[in-house]
Amino acid sequence: MRILVISPSYPPSPAGEAEHCHQIASRLAAEGHRVDVLTGTHPMPAAPSGFALHAQMRGWRWRDALTLRAQLIRLQPDAVLVLYTAWLFDDHPMVCFLATWLRRVRPGVRVLTLVEVSYPAPPGSWPVRLGRKLATLWAGGQGLDFSFGSLLRDSHAVAVLGPSVLDDLARHCPGLTQRTLVIPPPPLVRLPGDRSEPVRQRARARLGAAQDTLLLAYFGYVYKAKGVETLLAALQRLRAQGRDVRLVMAGGGRGLPGGVDEAHLAFESRMRALALQLGVAEAVAWPPGQASESDAMGLDLLAADIAVLPFDDGAELRRSSIAVVASLGLPLITTQPSGPEAAFAHDSNCYLCPPRNAAALAEAVLAVADDTARRMRLREGAMGLARDWFSWSAATAQLLGALRPAP
Repeated sequence: MRILVISPSYPPSPAGEAEHCHQIASRLAAEGHRVDVLTGTHPMPAAPSGFALHAQMRGWRWRDALTLRAQLIRLQPDAVLVLYTAWLFDDHPMVCFLATWLRRVRPGVRVLTLVEVSYPAPPGSWPVRLGRKLATLWAGGQGLDFSFGSLLRDSHAVAVLGPSVLDDLARHCPGLTQRTLVIPPPPLVRLPGDRSEPVRQRARARLGAAQDTLLLAYFGYVYKAKGVETLLAALQRLRAQGRDVRLVMAGGGRGLPGGVDEAHLAFESRMRALALQLGVAEAVAWPPGQASESDAMGLDLLAADIAVLPFDDGAELRRSSIAVVASLGLPLITTQPSGPEAAFAHDSNCYLCPPRNAAALAEAVLAVADDTARRMRLREGAMGLARDWFSWSAATAQLLGALRPAP
């Protein structure tokens, strides 16, 4: 099968969606399919792994549809996978009519849209709104949604990263759940194969954690709404109680070419300044970012006793950071989901606390750290969560099943 993956983001762009694209394409190609990735122009794109890379798109606006059409005619795919996140597509509605356009330009092509984040594009300027109106007339108005155009209606199948995303989309497209797959992102970084105690102790020593130190781990980019402010405030509370606690801020892409954009660098700088202001800077390690194929990030996490991911808007299966720490079997403390996320079971496969509450987060850390039986239960529960939801073999099989033509 000839598969075209359309993604606006590709490594080393500073977004989890970029690495998700790379991993999906690699794994589809490993199954014996010819895979092409069409993405935006980039001066230093990461080398493809078994697939062909076409970094040809200068943007994702109406004028860029001609480039898209030329690539479609040249590549002649049997199936197209669209990785959709509105802001990565310039918050422009052109892509919202992509499924309709693909099916008209290449009749018989199978279109699967994977919606990674359910936030729709804003209305835009009046020329953008006019173009959206004309596209709506062209696509046929019945069953269309202002925010998502005909993308949900005319995709043969829609995949989402978690049930909360599906819950949001169902309000835009009635009946969508009948042709939707829930495929959370499996780990997007290499996990260490050797997880023996000597390896773990060496990793702890590198991070300045003594044998009796309680080492907490945060994993992922340091963005707004990830609860980093809450985590640093909780760390201050714990250390004020005389606890020997350290924190490793693993991942993040810092130090990699193109790994973090200016806005994220500025936010991380503010968090470093906050750690200094709170008096915990010496207890926080900020290891350099690593490429996904490196073992370094996995080793930073392996060194930890507990993973703490205090999202401001609650835990969701779509969070790739959860996939990573769960797959390592780390006891996980995170925040109560705000949507329908039944996979998370408090005090079974994770320990849940309210978001934006440093006192509650500090209490949760102590409740897990001081109870050996609970830590073991959470460790086993995390590995069960990973088996149930974060398997690359299962995700690849689901994607291929949706991309194959119906019998």
